[in-house]
Order: sequence, then structure tokens, then C-alpha cells
Amino acid sequence: MERSKRTTAERLKTLREIIKTEPTSTQQELVEKLKQAGFKVTQSTVSRDLKKIGAMKVFLPDGTYEYTLPEAT
Repeated sequence: MERSKRTTAERLKTLREIIKTEPTSTQQELVEKLKQAGFKVTQSTVSRDLKKIGAMKVFLPDGTYEYTLPEAT
């Protein structure tokens, strides 16, 4: 299996930026956005990464959910 040349740190930084700038409600959406950014990822990888960066799913007033980050990141 070919390993991505992009590092974990780069992926986590990109994931944080996606969450901060693009409303995203599912891990699959995050997988697709990371792939568009040049990362080879699976849903399992995204799930682990979300835990690493402390991302949370919040309930919005319109009844939908969206990933968000703690204020300190």
C-alpha cells in the first residue's frame, strides 16, 4: 500500500482549516474534502484525527449538526 507523502501534521492542520472555514456535518464530507486537498484518507483515519484535534459535533438551531473545534486550537 502506497503511503501518502503528506504528513500527519499537515493533514491535521488541513482538517482544522476545513472545520474552521467550511460547514461540515459528516466524516464522509471531511474525507472528500481532504482527498480534494491531496490526502489519501479513510473514514477511520478522519475519526481518529477528529479525536486528536478535539473536534466536536454541535447541534445547530436549524436542527442540523456541524463539526467545530475548541476555541484554543
